[in-house]
Amino acid sequence: MTMHATEASVAGAPRKDLFSLRGKGVALIGAGSGIGAAAARVSAAQGARVACLDLDLAAAEHVASLIREQGGEAVAGSIDICDGDGTDRALRRAAAELEGLHGIVCTPGVNVRKPLLDYTVEEFQKVVDVNLKGS
Repeated sequence: MTMHATEASVAGAPRKDLFSLRGKGVALIGAGSGIGAAAARVSAAQGARVACLDLDLAAAEHVASLIREQGGEAVAGSIDICDGDGTDRALRRAAAELEGLHGIVCTPGVNVRKPLLDYTVEEFQKVVDVNLKGS
């Protein structure tokens, strides 16, 4: 028996469904811009209910509105990944609004564009807080 590519499956799932997020709740941290915004929109395109979370609430709301305009389901919220308790509250709120949370994508990062030895203590601490502790 010959199987055509369109009929092929992996672990019993048709290929077209391998990346489906249909019915799943996904929180996108850093969804207000860049990679996070793109990941939020792609997740919605794959059927996910998306929580667009960002330090910049207006940016998160903008991305959520773009998703809704395309027929997707999205909510927006504020999150500061350097605030552990606040992050926990934001994710719990997202889970409640999405009727469950099946995945989290964390995209924020900062970069000080100068040689490391020229960083101030505050700049170095921000890089560590966001890029290491925040994730």
